[in-house]
Amino acid sequence: MKHFYPLIFVVLCTGCIPYKFAPKIKGDHIEVAHKFHRKLSREHAFIFEDTKDAGEFYDYLYYKLQPDPNLHPDDFPYNLPVNFNGQQAFLTFYEVERSTNTLNLIPLFIDGALQANDRETFLEDLYTSRVGRWYIVMILRDAEVNDMLNPQHPFHEEAKAYLSALKKEYFGTGHYPGLLMVKK
Repeated sequence: MKHFYPLIFVVLCTGCIPYKFAPKIKGDHIEVAHKFHRKLSREHAFIFEDTKDAGEFYDYLYYKLQPDPNLHPDDFPYNLPVNFNGQQAFLTFYEVERSTNTLNLIPLFIDGALQANDRETFLEDLYTSRVGRWYIVMILRDAEVNDMLNPQHPFHEEAKAYLSALKKEYFGTGHYPGLLMVKK
């Protein structure tokens, strides 16, 4: 027991304490969008980590789906008409950031010691650190506005396969205007 307290003290002084985690998503992940990010709807969503630059998924879908030219750019990510396996559906996507936040103890202790000796603190900016990750959240609805990613929907597997193929094509494509040349 006499070695336990010094060990705890060393761990606390040399480390940082994470208090908020960004999820690591590998492969195809479907969950309720509201559970993933509180500002989203309570529908099932296809979620994956976006390792490309900001706005690239937007560009990819713009060239892939070739929306109505009269469509306002702010309305583009919502209810995009898509067809797969003879099914009419509407795709909505969001770019969502989730972060991992940590409390760094060493700068906190150093500034505490300086403040106790009536000196000026200088490490306030290092008390916490943050690393963000970006995710693409896609919601697919049928013509009757039913959640197609819901496991009870009759075309659930087809919808999942379509979004998985869309994700693979997105990561496999580097030059999005080239999608205009692809035959449909």
